[in-house]
Amino acid sequence: MKTDNYARFARAHSITQTKHGLTAELDNEQLRLDVLAPDVVRIKISRGGVFDEKPSFALADEPKPMTSGFKVESSTDKTELTTEGIRVVVSHEPFAIDVYRPDGSVV
Repeated sequence: MKTDNYARFARAHSITQTKHGLTAELDNEQLRLDVLAPDVVRIKISRGGVFDEKPSFALADEPKPMTSGFKVESSTDKTELTTEGIRVVVSHEPFAIDVYRPDGSVV
C-alpha cells in the first residue's frame, strides 16, 4: 500500500481532558477521544480543523458519550485514557495511538 499521499502527524500537544474524554492538537488538525462505554472509545481526527459530526449512517442511534468512569493521565511523552474495559495511549512525539484491553492485549 502506497502512503505517499497520506498526511502524517508528527506530534500531539496541548492535550486537555474533556467532559467525555480528551482533545489534542496534531500539527494543523485536532484529535478527539470520546468514551462511549467502558469498552468503546470513538477516535476522531478533524479535517481542515473541523470534525465531521455525522460521518456515517451505519448507526441507528447516536450513542451518548460517558461523563464519568474514566481517567486521563499525562506524562512528558504520553497521555493515557483508561476505563475499566479499555486503555488508550496517545504517544506525544512521534504521534501514535495504541489501544489495549484490560488483559494487556492489543485491540
